[in-house]
Amino acid sequence: MTSLSADCAALATAFPTVFNATVTDCCTLTAITKCDPTDKRVTAVDISRMKIPGTIPEALGNLTSLRTLTLSRNSFTGTIPASFSKLTNLKSLVADRNKLDGTLPDVFGSMTSLEVLDLSANKLTGSIPELKTLANLKRLNLGSNLLTGTISESIGSLKGLTVLSLGSNKLNSTIPASLGDLSNLQELYLGDTKLTGEIPRSFGKLSQLAVLDLNSNLLTGELPTELGNLSNLVLFRTTFNKLTGSIPTSFSNLQNLRQLDVSNNKLTGSLNVIKSLTSLGYLALGYNQFDTETNTIGDWLVDFKGLEYIDMVGLGLKGSLPTNIGDVSKLAVIFLSGNRLNGTIPASITKLSALEFLSIDSNELSGPIPSDIGSLASLNSLYISANKLTGQLPSSLSDIPSMGSFLFDKNEGLVGTLPNWGPALYFCNGDNTQVCVPDGHEGVDCNLPLCKSSRMVVAWLPIRV
Repeated sequence: MTSLSADCAALATAFPTVFNATVTDCCTLTAITKCDPTDKRVTAVDISRMKIPGTIPEALGNLTSLRTLTLSRNSFTGTIPASFSKLTNLKSLVADRNKLDGTLPDVFGSMTSLEVLDLSANKLTGSIPELKTLANLKRLNLGSNLLTGTISESIGSLKGLTVLSLGSNKLNSTIPASLGDLSNLQELYLGDTKLTGEIPRSFGKLSQLAVLDLNSNLLTGELPTELGNLSNLVLFRTTFNKLTGSIPTSFSNLQNLRQLDVSNNKLTGSLNVIKSLTSLGYLALGYNQFDTETNTIGDWLVDFKGLEYIDMVGLGLKGSLPTNIGDVSKLAVIFLSGNRLNGTIPASITKLSALEFLSIDSNELSGPIPSDIGSLASLNSLYISANKLTGQLPSSLSDIPSMGSFLFDKNEGLVGTLPNWGPALYFCNGDNTQVCVPDGHEGVDCNLPLCKSSRMVVAWLPIRV
């Protein structure tokens, strides 16, 4: 039997529903396989998205010339076969989004040619095995599994790594300082995996790093000043940790930063360094403990011309909405609730054609709702409750086609009639709260009369049900 027919036989044995055993030249199936033009051995197999069940066949270990094996998005169970130890030429093994379970085997120690190993989004358990023999490894993704244990210091010996993803596991580990030795690292994902301890100062050596995601852990201590050395950083996320101290002034060096999320920590001090990061498109600072006397929300926001998302919720900061906030034309999400904003809602806010979510509730805003609010055709959620707003509800509200929720109770100065967007709960302000639906809605049984108070307000409107 030639090597070609042996390889084809191995594939037919492994996947009889995919490879017909009568096809002696499986290299003709170019959408699935690739072969070496010289010796005709199979060098690549891609059977992704074929809904194949069962365990990964041992027979694949006989394809000793294999360079690339892609098994993604099937229904494989079990773990990586022991026969894979024979795949010493394999450079890429991708088996993400399956149902693999059990522990990671020791076979990877002999697969020394591996450059890409992706077993993410499975149900693998146990600890991360020693991988220090994989000197050629460039991309390692074990994220979204059930792995436990610690991250070994030996992972710092994988000098060729450009992407490391261990997030969404149950590692309950500190972050090894040796990760700072991965001088080629460009993306590091360690979010949602119960990490404890502090962010290593050695991270300041990762000069190529573009993505640093540490969200949803149990990290403590301060943000290291050394992180300001990461001039190529594009995304930085530490939301939902227990970090303290101030944002280092060295962060002003991060001029390539596009996404900054340090929300839901215990950070204090000044926000002045943030004002220099005007290239940000995503800024999340909410639920921290920044100084409420020296920090304000105001005109400095207008300098962020590319800003699409802002979260400064629950900071208790004074200030006002910039009169020319409409010039920040890409804004799609505004979370500014739970502050002490005063003044009026600027008329220019109606120029934000991309705006989908506006949350400015629980402030001290006064005056009317802008009459042209209905020009916000993309608006889905509008939260303006618990302010001091007054005046007539704009008739243009009914022009908003996609309204999904509307919250503006506790504004006793608002009067008027609410639009008929769809089935909704309406609450009238007064001694006798009435619950009803708008007139003309078919299929809704409302025994109470329609709200007739001139002071009509809404609590929560799930508009589309």
